[in-house]
Amino acid sequence: KDSIVSITQEDLKKFHCSWFVPQNFVISVNGDFEREDMIAKLEKLFANWPFTGKTPPAIPSEYTMAKPGIYIVEKDIPQGRVNGLMPGLTRDDPDYFASQVMNDILGGGGFTSRIMSRVRSDEGLAYSAGTGFAFGVHYDGGFRAFFQSRSEAVARATAIVLEEIERIRSEPVSDEELTTAKASFIESFTRNFASAAQVAGLFASFEFQGRDFDYLNNYRDNMSAVTAEDVMRVAREYLHPDRLVILAVGNVEDMLAGDPDHPDVLLEKLAPGGNITRISLPDPLTMQYPER
Repeated sequence: KDSIVSITQEDLKKFHCSWFVPQNFVISVNGDFEREDMIAKLEKLFANWPFTGKTPPAIPSEYTMAKPGIYIVEKDIPQGRVNGLMPGLTRDDPDYFASQVMNDILGGGGFTSRIMSRVRSDEGLAYSAGTGFAFGVHYDGGFRAFFQSRSEAVARATAIVLEEIERIRSEPVSDEELTTAKASFIESFTRNFASAAQVAGLFASFEFQGRDFDYLNNYRDNMSAVTAEDVMRVAREYLHPDRLVILAVGNVEDMLAGDPDHPDVLLEKLAPGGNITRISLPDPLTMQYPER
């Protein structure tokens, strides 16, 4: 709160003059015009910019994950909310396409995915459950498994997620799963070009990020080429249950006690390395921790 309140009008002007300058812009224009005429108009528009700005610093490319284990936060909410995290990949990694398909089958494909089917449809433990595989531009993104469930069922749902991660690492996916996942990516690819605004935005982002436009030309062929062997290979390469950083937020005592119908399924038995760490949250406005 103090940081926000202390911002002055002069701070805003200084920030604007530092970063809102032509060399930091990417302008993408889509429509009915002559290309050279449009370039000339844009060059004229930006020719006499009143301030020079700064050169942005290099983007940090390294980060450190928390120690594998289960981290729990007490919060008075009706359901426990759980996220499991592992390092991911960059979007230009050769394993990008196989990892996309793998994630779609595991938990990213909604009701066709394994985790949604088991955690929600089969066991009735959660309304929403799945995975996401983020692919970073300048550094590795992250893999995320997530769900929300009643507090006493958190351990059971976590166990199912871990089982499904291990299953996709240890046995080939079915032909039906592979075909469905690849088709969902290939058939939805044209949505990137549904409007003039989407085309302009897509090409601006590629230019800004320095990405190879061959990605777009070869997308469907690369996605079609993914095999069941590729899926299991990337799962073994990047998904390691013992490396998961799991964050559970909710009624801590109920989450730790577990489901009485499954007394052997407890968070303490599921924690990678056996580590369960309680985290206290500071006041969101003052960032001060409560007195203990």
